[in-house]
Amino acid sequence: MIQREREGQLDEGLLSEVSAQLPQAKEDGDKPGLEAMLLKVLQLYASGEEVLKAGQFLETIIEAPEEKWNKILLNGMTVGKGGISPEEHHAVIKETN
Repeated sequence: MIQREREGQLDEGLLSEVSAQLPQAKEDGDKPGLEAMLLKVLQLYASGEEVLKAGQFLETIIEAPEEKWNKILLNGMTVGKGGISPEEHHAVIKETN
């Protein structure tokens, strides 16, 4: 899903459609996993921005010369001055493997 968002396939139209289908899924009750799946889509969509920031941060590190890595890490990670948590950074690294 995150990959599709990066490719521009997840947009406001999808978000609107999922939001419109969610009340119906709650009412119907005959598709037990549908409500949970729609909620997960909304959660992933909402968290996508944080994942994208962590991905951009990783790209910055990769593109930088090795002697600048320490400064970039200290300025970008929450253990220093930045907003990327070690967990977010690790998740993006795992995603690229």
